[in-house]
Order: sequence, then C-alpha cells, then structure tokens
Amino acid sequence: MAIPILAKSYLDPKTKKPIVIPEFWYLSEKYDGERGIWNGQKMCSRNGNLIPLPPWMTDLLPEIPLDGELWIGYQRFSETGHLRKSAPDENMWRVTKYMVFDSPDCGRSPIEDRFLRLHISIRHMKSRWIEIREKYAGLSEECPVVEIDQSPVTGGNSSEIFQNVDEAFKRVILHGGEGIILREPGSYYTGDRSTSFLKYKQVYDSEVVICGYKPGNGRNIGRIGSFAVHPFLKNGQVNKKVIYHVAGIIDDIKRNYLTSHPVGTVITMIHTEFTKSFRPRHPRYKGIRGFIDLDDENARWSPVMVSSTSQVTPKLQVTPKLQVTPKLQVTLVQPSTPLARRVLPRLPNIQLINSAPPMINIQLATPINIQLATPIERKILIDITKMMPLSNRNVSPE
Repeated sequence: MAIPILAKSYLDPKTKKPIVIPEFWYLSEKYDGERGIWNGQKMCSRNGNLIPLPPWMTDLLPEIPLDGELWIGYQRFSETGHLRKSAPDENMWRVTKYMVFDSPDCGRSPIEDRFLRLHISIRHMKSRWIEIREKYAGLSEECPVVEIDQSPVTGGNSSEIFQNVDEAFKRVILHGGEGIILREPGSYYTGDRSTSFLKYKQVYDSEVVICGYKPGNGRNIGRIGSFAVHPFLKNGQVNKKVIYHVAGIIDDIKRNYLTSHPVGTVITMIHTEFTKSFRPRHPRYKGIRGFIDLDDENARWSPVMVSSTSQVTPKLQVTPKLQVTPKLQVTLVQPSTPLARRVLPRLPNIQLINSAPPMINIQLATPINIQLATPIERKILIDITKMMPLSNRNVSPE
C-alpha cells in the first residue's frame, strides 16, 4: 500500500499569509470525507486501516492504484463512520461517492501523466458500471467513482493569483464545501507532507480549559500527547460533562506542560467545524488565553478577564509592583491562593522572581501604566487592591 501524500497549509503557519505560488497550479475542491487509498486489490484509510468494500465496488475499481475521498455529501462527514465497520453497510455505501484526485505511483511520473492515467481509468469504470448494475440490483445509475475537476490558476502577478484562489475558496465555502487543494505542475506523488500539495480550509477558533493530559505514544512516550479539555457554555461556565482532546502541541510545551500549562489554563484551539454531536473536528492548539479555577463552581470565563479572582483567600504573600503614573509607584502586598500563585507569574508583563515557599515575590518585568496593562492584568490587580486592608497598601514616590 502506497504511503499517502499529505497536504501542507496554503497559509503560512507563522505569518498566516498565503504562500506565493506561480500561475497554472492545479486547483480543485477539497471534499470532506474519509481518505481512501486503493492499491488495485484492497482499500485502506490514511492510517493504513482496511476499509471493507461491498462486492460491487470491488468489482468496479481498476487494477491501478487510486487516491481520493469517500464522500457522502456536504456537512455529512459524521456519517462516514460506516466505513470503519468490519462489514460494509450496503445502504450507506449506495450513497457514498469515491471522489478521486490522484493515481499513486511512488514518484515515478509527474502529475500530468497521473491525471491522464486517472482520466482514462475512470472513463473505463463508467462503462463497466452499466454491466455491474445488471449484476447487482438496487444500484443507482450514476457511477460512484468520480474524477475531481482540476483547473489551472491564472493571474498576472502574485496578488491576482491569490485573489483568484481566494474567490474559488469562497465559492466552495458558500455551497458548504470544506476548502480547496492546490497542486504544483510537474510534481510527483511522494509519501509525505509535500510543499507541492497545499490545502486551503475554513478554520475556526474556540476557547477551552485544560482539565487533564493524555500521554503520548511513539516518539512522545513519557511526554504529553494532547490536552484533555472542557468547553465553555454560553454563560462562560465550564461544561464538565464534555471532554475532548487537543493536539498540535510543540515539543517545548510537551516537556514543560505541568508548569507552562497547568490544569485550569484557558487555551485557544483551532478546528475545522463542529460535528453533529458538537465535537470539534481536528482540534489543534493555538495559544494561551488565561486561567480559570476549575474548583470554583461559580467561576465564569470571558475573553477579557480571569474569573474568580475575587474569591481569593489569604495564604501566601505576593508582591507585584505597578507604575500607575510617571510619578507614583504602587506596591501591593496580598496573600495568595494556588489560583493567584499560578495566574500572576503567567501574565505577559509580570516576572516570577523567587518561587521558594512560603514566599512568592513577583514584579513587573517592565514598568507599565495600569491603563496600558492587559485586561487580565488590570482585572487581577484591581481585584487584589480592593480586597487588601488599607494598612497593606503602600503608595510612595518613585
């Protein structure tokens, strides 16, 4: 079985800007289905798992290898679960299309030769479908193997090329599609994630809170594999009845996740869509948003503040310094709970100086005006100030 070619993102992961491509790259729709790789005898998923086929589909498929998506329809990805059953579900297979985009050959011929071989093979399958329908009752008139259209991208310069690509992408999204694929002319079928095979998909951001960790496997044995997370309800409360896992964690975080991402850390994940059971598809880690105390049943999250800081009870001493005006410096002395102990050192402008128990000293890494502080910093510092006795507030000239 050929190792499947995998697409890289059309948008640069760091800059979020499109990768510059020349004219005449091939553009096609990306169908949201289950990857199916046919080797001439059997079909497997992207991960190499066998996909059992109904007899009429096995009779139809050719001796040459094919690569495509087993697709039921727009917004129906959740129904492709029938493909993973040990015995094929005849009723579901009758409404499933095999949307083919390539003919793997382990890098022996350029994409144009593979497109031609694919086109000839599918024409032959359409003719054979007439015979197969006579042999098997109840099949539709339309052949279930479909060749995906490939259109060259045009434009006088990189700006026009991107505009044409973006317009094609928006048309696909408008009718419920997942996105588009871009293929480099003259490229070969390689079994890895290729820069000659780019995907441009619709993605969404959602905020979730870390509630645990899933151990890694393979090269990540002994490290974290993914974050276990709870979503938030519309009122900002943590939905503890639902747990899913967020991958895409870089190696530095995998080594230091207990200190950099403790339980209660609110993160942003990116994903393609929500399934019918309201679970995100392909959730991946994007960054930290803040912190919420999972032990506080009344805690609420909103993007501009850390909840439940007003519930802090005295235990340890925390000393942040904040410049309120150019002439005054405010020193706050406030005992802390584990919540404040975890949150304060993680704020962008606050630096942990000494974490030796029982005292934690924290100061601003750079002097900032309270009006210029981030919303999370401002919320925490104002809440702490309100809770302090007047005797603990010290305001003095610089």
